[in-house]
Amino acid sequence: MKIITHIRYFLPLVLLLVLVLFIIWQPHDPYAVSTEKSLQAPSINNWFGTDRLGRDLYSRTGLALRRSIILAGSAEIASFITAFCLAVIFSIMLRRHANTAAFIRLIIRLLPPLLFLFAIAAWARQNTLGPFLGLTALSFCFAWPIFNAEIEQSLNQSCVEGATALGATPSYILRRIVAPHSLPRLLKYAKLDFASLIAFEAFLGMSGLNHPPHPALGSLIFDSRYSILSGQSWLFIYPSLILAFTLFLLTIIKIFPLKGNFKRR
Repeated sequence: MKIITHIRYFLPLVLLLVLVLFIIWQPHDPYAVSTEKSLQAPSINNWFGTDRLGRDLYSRTGLALRRSIILAGSAEIASFITAFCLAVIFSIMLRRHANTAAFIRLIIRLLPPLLFLFAIAAWARQNTLGPFLGLTALSFCFAWPIFNAEIEQSLNQSCVEGATALGATPSYILRRIVAPHSLPRLLKYAKLDFASLIAFEAFLGMSGLNHPPHPALGSLIFDSRYSILSGQSWLFIYPSLILAFTLFLLTIIKIFPLKGNFKRR
């Protein structure tokens, strides 16, 4: 039973290390064009084969996954920091000025539509800021209700009233009470949200809505959608398998540091 338990917990970490190595290391230049190597099947030199321009598909898939992870990660960090700060401010304002709660809630709910408008404008101008704003708005739509509920529940604890009566500052309450109570749950949610953002970014490319100048998983899958009929199935299979493997790994990986890191002192 112990062996099975160890395999259950450490196998995802090993797979994660393999994925990190795949993202970091590209054996060939992903932009190098060679007409002589056009549409070559997977081999020892080109593990995933080559595309129509003779570029190494393994290197291009690794670079595409790296860009997707960076884009989704930066969008999630931006949305989570914004949602956390706004949830703290809203909870404090709700406790002190209940009459303005509806107005503040309306302003916060207007943020995602505004971000989507800026994202559409950036997409129309072929600006790389468009996908970032769109993913940030999407992440904020899901993060805000959860953040608001968790932080409001943290501030409703009896120890908060006692600390406030003893003259504790808001920063002290945030660091000693709110963060230890809410952050572990919010970080567990962040793992699932991160996987959904990568899937959504790939979906944009597969729908033909996102064609960046650099390779992206969605655009690689979209450009190779007819390759199976023409006999070049590797162009479609390998990027699709890498996307599915990444999403599966992100959903099963466990965040070990969460246990014990946020205990009250």
